Amino acid sequence: MAQVSLPYSQAFDNEQAFKTFTVIDGNGDGTTWAYDDLNYQAACNRNSSASADDWLVSPKFHFVKGVKYELKFSAKTVQDGTTEHFLVKLGTSATDTTSFSQTLIGDGSADNSYSAKNYSASFTVAEDGDYYLGFHYLTPRQTYSSGLGIDDINLTGSVEETKSSPKAVSGVTLKYDYSGGLTTLKWKAPTQFEDGTDISSPLTYAVRRVGSTDYLVNGYQGTTFHEQVTLRDMPASSVKFGQALLRYAITATCDSMTSAVAYSPFKVVGTPDELPYSETFSDGTIHHFWGESHTGHGRWGEMAVSNKYTHDSDGGVFNFTAAANDESSLGFSGLISLKGASNPVLSFWYEYMNSNEDEADTLEVQVSKNGGEFTTLTQVDVNSEDNLRSWQHAEVSLADYVGSDFIQVGFLIKSHTGTTCIYLDDVDIYNQVGKDLAVTDVSHPGRLRTDESRKSVVKVENVGADAVAGSSYTVAVKANGRTIGQAEGRDLAGGSSVEIEIPVTAPVVLNSDSVDYYAEVDFDGDENLTNNSSDTIRMAVALPSLPRPNNFVAVAATDGIQLNWQQPDAPRATSTAVTDSFESAPDFTISDWGDWTLFDGSKVGVYGVSSCDFPNNGAPQAFTVFNPTAAGASDSWKAHTGNKELVSFSAVGLRSDHWLISPTLSGEAQTLKFYARAYSKSYEEDFEVLTSTSSVDTSDFQSLASAQIKKDNAWKEYSYDLPAGTRYFAVRVTSEDAFALLFDDFTFVPDSTGAQNVVLTGYNVYRDGENIAALPSTTVNFTDASAGAGKHIYNVSAVYDKGESVLSDSQTADIADGITVVNTEKADNGQIYDLQGRCVRNVNVPGVYIRNGKKFVVK
Repeated sequence: MAQVSLPYSQAFDNEQAFKTFTVIDGNGDGTTWAYDDLNYQAACNRNSSASADDWLVSPKFHFVKGVKYELKFSAKTVQDGTTEHFLVKLGTSATDTTSFSQTLIGDGSADNSYSAKNYSASFTVAEDGDYYLGFHYLTPRQTYSSGLGIDDINLTGSVEETKSSPKAVSGVTLKYDYSGGLTTLKWKAPTQFEDGTDISSPLTYAVRRVGSTDYLVNGYQGTTFHEQVTLRDMPASSVKFGQALLRYAITATCDSMTSAVAYSPFKVVGTPDELPYSETFSDGTIHHFWGESHTGHGRWGEMAVSNKYTHDSDGGVFNFTAAANDESSLGFSGLISLKGASNPVLSFWYEYMNSNEDEADTLEVQVSKNGGEFTTLTQVDVNSEDNLRSWQHAEVSLADYVGSDFIQVGFLIKSHTGTTCIYLDDVDIYNQVGKDLAVTDVSHPGRLRTDESRKSVVKVENVGADAVAGSSYTVAVKANGRTIGQAEGRDLAGGSSVEIEIPVTAPVVLNSDSVDYYAEVDFDGDENLTNNSSDTIRMAVALPSLPRPNNFVAVAATDGIQLNWQQPDAPRATSTAVTDSFESAPDFTISDWGDWTLFDGSKVGVYGVSSCDFPNNGAPQAFTVFNPTAAGASDSWKAHTGNKELVSFSAVGLRSDHWLISPTLSGEAQTLKFYARAYSKSYEEDFEVLTSTSSVDTSDFQSLASAQIKKDNAWKEYSYDLPAGTRYFAVRVTSEDAFALLFDDFTFVPDSTGAQNVVLTGYNVYRDGENIAALPSTTVNFTDASAGAGKHIYNVSAVYDKGESVLSDSQTADIADGITVVNTEKADNGQIYDLQGRCVRNVNVPGVYIRNGKKFVVK
C-alpha cells in the first residue's frame, strides 16, 4: 500500500476512495466493511447472529517521533435506535491486527443514524516509522441488525504543540474552459491562525482533486492554479456514463501547521447527453451521470426501494432523507445538450414526506447553463397539504436555455427538520411539440383467449402543448401486428393523461400459443411518432382444445385453389380433474400467469415480510406466487405440497379486495377443492368463493360461499360444489387489518381436460389470414376461385356450438406454378385418401391424392 502524505483528509466521496483502505473480516462471518454509496461513507453492517469483529485499516503514513498528530473523524449508526461500539488503534501492519498495540480511542460509540458524532484524538509515536490507523468495530451480538458508519477522516501533524493551524483558504472559485480543458482555480489566502493571531510567515498550499489522495502540487506558493484537464485525465473509476465530477481540495500550511480542507465549486466534464433524456433510477441505479453537494449529512442519492414506493414500479428512486435540522442538498444531472430543441421541457415526479408539517421545506428546480453557476428556475410547493405523501407531477419549461451548448438540471432541497424525506422519479427532458400523444403504460391480461375477451388498459399521455380532442385519435392493441382491440380516444389537455380500457380477443387466425403484444395510438397530425407504441412483450395465448379438421390440403387447379379436409376427431367424452400446486408458476409473480387471472381491487400496498427480501415484497397486489426457500423465509411459510404456494398479503389501511380467478372450467357440475390457512393465529382471515358463467370480469361473479379462519394456522382442505354452467370460480380474500392468507393444491376440471359436449356446426376457411368462407358441417371441400396470382396460405377451422377450433396445418398453393406432379406412389407407403376423404387401397386411377397430410398426383 502506497504511503500517504499529511495533511490527510478522506470524505469517501466515491468507492475508489474507500478502496485505499484495507478490510479485515475478523470473525469471518462474511459481513464486514463496505462502501456505502447512499451515505458516502465506510460502513459495516452487523450480523445479528454474531458479535462484530471487523477492521477498517487506513493507508500507510510515515510518522516521526516528537511530532504531535491530530486525528478527527465522524461516526454514526446504520440503523437508528442502536448503540454501536468501536476502538481506534495505531499499528504497524495493514493485515496483522496484533500489531495494533497503541489505543487512540478506547471507548468509541455511536447511537444515532441521523446525526454523526465527531471524535478526535491527539497522539505521538515512540519511533519513526510507517504506521496505520485501525478502526475496530466490535459491538457484541444483538438480536437486531444495525451497523457502524465512519466518515470525514482528517489527520494532521505538527512539531510544536503550542502552534495553531492557519485558517482554511476562502473565496475558492473554479473556472473550466469546456472548449480546451483549461482549469483556473483561485482562492484567498488566510490572514490568521485558528487561535486568532495574525499570520506573518509565508504560506504554501497543497492542491488535489477530490476523490484522489495524490497532490497535484504541494508547497505551492501562489493563490491561482492552472491545470489542463479533460475526461481522459480523470481516473477511470470516477467516470460514469462518459462524464465525471471535477472538484479540488486545498489546504494551507504555515510554520509546519496545516489548515482544514477547503473545497472548490464543482464542474462536470465529458460528453453531454442528448434529448430525449430519461432517468428512472430503476432498481436504485442511475443510467446517466448524477452528482450532489450538501450541507450536513443528509444528501441526495439513488436508492433501491420496494415498487410500492416508486412512481413507475421499477424498484428505484432518487432520495433525500434529512439527518438533522437545517440541512440542504443539491442533486444535479450531468451535462445535457439541447441541440435541435425548440421548446425543451423538464418533467419529473416527486413524493414529499415530513412528519413535522409545521416546518416549511423548499424544493427548488435549478439550472446551470454552459457550466455556470446553478440558478433557481422555479420553486415547487412541496408543503401543500394535498401533495403530502402522494406522487405529484411537475413540468418546467426550459425554453430560455435554447441555444445553450448544454445545461444541467438540479434539485435543491432545503430541509428545516430532521424528519424530511423526499423521493424523485421519472426525470425526463424532451422537446415539446404542439401535437404529441404517447403510450406510456399498458396493463394486460396474463394470457389472451380466442373464445372470450379480456381487458387491456392503455395509458395515453398528451406530452404535447396543444389540447387534443378524443375524436382525433384511436388506441389499438395489437398481436403479431393484427389489431385485436380498439377504442376511440378521450379529450386530453396538454400534460394530462387518460387510461382507456379496451376489450381484446385473440382470433384463431393468429394460430400460435404466444404472440408479440403491444399497444399504439394513431393520432392524426402527431409531430412525434417515436413514442406512439408501447414496448412489445411476448403474450401467451390460451388456444381452444376443440378438435380441428384433419388431413387438410390445398392445390392449384384450373378453376381455382381446391381445398379438401376430413372431419375432426370425436370430442372428448370424459373429464379428468387436475391439481395445480403452482410449482411451474414464476416465483413471486403478482401478475396473471398461465390460465390464472389476478385482480387487485384494493390497489394499495400490502403487509410484506420484513425479514425477507424478494420481488414485489409489500407492493400493491392481489396474490403472489410465494417460494419460501427462494425468499429465505422460515419453515413457518412452508407450502402444503412442493415448494410454492399462493399468498394474499393483507392490504394496508383498508379491507382487502384480492381476487384469484381460475382457468376456464369445463362447464359441467364439479367439486372444487383446495387447501388454505392463515399464516398467524393472531389475525382473523376472511375469504369467499364465487362463480361466473360468462367471463373473468369481477362484476360477472356471484357469491357461492364464505369462510373465516380464527386463531388457527394449520392447513385445512376446503370443498365446494360448483353448479353446471360454471365457467370460472374465484377466491376473493376480504380480510381487514390481518397479515397473510395462504393457498395451495387447487383441484378442479378445467376446460382443457373436461368432456367436450359440443356439436360440430361448420367450418371456416382462411386465405392469408382472412376468413373467406363459412361452410356447413356437411362440406369438407371448397374451391377458391377468387384468389389472385401468386402463392397463398390456406387454413381451415372447425366451428362448434361452443366455439371455434384452432386452425389446421397451413397449406401453400401457387396459382402460377400449378400442381406439382410426382411419380405414382405405392399403397404401402402409408394410408392414402382421395379428395373426397375416402381411404383408397390402390392408386392406379390418375388424380390427386393425400398421404400424411401432403398432396401428390398420379398420372
